[in-house]
Amino acid sequence: MAAIAGDGFKPWVWVWLSDVNGVIGLCVALALITAGYKLSTTKSSTATATATASESNPRAEAKEKDVMDYEPAEMVIEPLENFDWRATEPARYLPIKPVYHITMALQQDTPSNLITIDKDYLDRVTLRRRLIDEKGHAVHGYLPRGEESVAELYAYLLQDYLPVRYPTMFRLRPDGFENTVTGKTFPTQPPRDADVALRSLGETVEEDLFLLHETPEGHMCVAFMCCFPSGFDPSQKFGNLLKDIHTPVPSYAKIGSSMERFFSKLQVGKGVKRLNWSVQTNSDLYTLGNHIKEDETEVTPEDSIDVNQAYFRVELQTLTRLPKTRAVLFSFKTYLYSIRQIKEQGSGPELADAIEGLKTGNAPVTSDERERYTEIIDDILATADLETISRKKVRQALEGRLGGKDLNEQKEAIKRLIEARFDAVSGADADAPEPSPHKRSNGVSGNDETDPSASPEPAKKKVKRSSPSEDADARLAAQLQAQENSLARGRTTRGGGDRTVKKRKAPRKKSAKKVRDDDESDANGSGDSGVKKRKAGGGFQKPFNLSTTLSDICGETQLSRPQVVKRLWEHIKANDLQDPADKRQIRCDAKMQAVFKQARVDMFKMNKEIGNHLYPVGEE
Repeated sequence: MAAIAGDGFKPWVWVWLSDVNGVIGLCVALALITAGYKLSTTKSSTATATATASESNPRAEAKEKDVMDYEPAEMVIEPLENFDWRATEPARYLPIKPVYHITMALQQDTPSNLITIDKDYLDRVTLRRRLIDEKGHAVHGYLPRGEESVAELYAYLLQDYLPVRYPTMFRLRPDGFENTVTGKTFPTQPPRDADVALRSLGETVEEDLFLLHETPEGHMCVAFMCCFPSGFDPSQKFGNLLKDIHTPVPSYAKIGSSMERFFSKLQVGKGVKRLNWSVQTNSDLYTLGNHIKEDETEVTPEDSIDVNQAYFRVELQTLTRLPKTRAVLFSFKTYLYSIRQIKEQGSGPELADAIEGLKTGNAPVTSDERERYTEIIDDILATADLETISRKKVRQALEGRLGGKDLNEQKEAIKRLIEARFDAVSGADADAPEPSPHKRSNGVSGNDETDPSASPEPAKKKVKRSSPSEDADARLAAQLQAQENSLARGRTTRGGGDRTVKKRKAPRKKSAKKVRDDDESDANGSGDSGVKKRKAGGGFQKPFNLSTTLSDICGETQLSRPQVVKRLWEHIKANDLQDPADKRQIRCDAKMQAVFKQARVDMFKMNKEIGNHLYPVGEE
């Protein structure tokens, strides 16, 4: 299945998800790109398992693994005495967030919730039986080292779990286990052939099942029964380690070690659960080969997609420790919800935001990387021509300084970091905190207050960096401002136009007037401080229409974001609005209260709220 992706995706998504008469296809563009989020339902557990468990105690762990039997209290199952599967609606999950964060996103669960059943049960297990017959070892398999774990899982589900949890559907008879819904019977003792055991489980429960063993190299998949794969071939994951299984997952390396530690410390009777979601252009439960990478995407023609066959796919995933073999059971149940139904229920805009949010989030850059990258980026900007520099050039220079490291996976986070540092450096003469007499940090001083009337001397190309503690506030302010810059640049409606730009006073020649965006060609023009007009094409200096209240302060109806910040600080300084006791606090006059809706605002809040008053040129 081809995926629809690219910078133009979100506007198309919003057209359909927000307007039923609009274009319908592109709401399913990121087909089967998965994103994990914390479980958010009314019945979810309130306790959340940590994703960064400490290293295990080898002595205690060895003692734990010697215990082959388990106390019944560890796996207590709560019966559903009067459960009617025909009257039970499938659970409704919508685990979407506007920003993607790579995280394990786990919550504690009880042994009772291992298997869930609803009115789709008979149709689902009937389909599974057919797939097992048709697909054979494409949907199930085991390694010799996994036979004992398969036998343990079989005995647990058919002897201990299903007849107790769902007594109206399953029961034990002298001659074996009976499924009263399908009429099938199976021996209660595990078959000698693990394939037979896996097939029996596959047509008894809806959940797909994977068994993992811990090895010195990491946890390995030793057996599986998977009829409803979501964009992957389960037979290709068989025999692989966790890190290899999750190769397609963006930024998985950042949580891989935490996941391994968590699997190692998972306790019997203390399972966990999470949700995983994707979007697909059909109602198929058995879907192979749809883990699409960005450079493999193809645009699907709009008229080839039937919105009535577009679905939001959710996996309810669980992790459980088997008590005897100590294998980890990873299981998941699949839910399909019509995209049209989601829109009709009023959640279309949230889903559109969540799909767009897959390209954002805090996952791609760790705190250590952020600190290191910030120093390098500041050094690059300190010696760069700010009139011609672009994010792309800075990123390429950063890769070179990192020994040729490929930063494509972190591209979005790097872009935002570059924007934050550029805002700090290019705005140093007008927007940054006041410089101390002796120390400057690439145009960003170590002081907390901001001074738009700072020295007009041009920034030096090479400067001595101040300590991280000295410019921490300035960095935070710049990052918040850059975040809003990014949001403003990424709004649904984009436009451009000509505008008049006042000449800056000499001798400033590197005012960052014409910094271009990543997608602009290196051959397209160069900075020229004598040019009064230019066509807005994006980047740091893209012009925006100002709200009426903001325009009243700035004296203009159209400015770039850095120019707005500069004009605000000119207004603040001219009217002595900084609190003498804490110059980061602004005492809003009538004009500023009309913009910020409060009597006082700090510099960070001010930078953050400005974006609400900026509109792309051409937007009414």
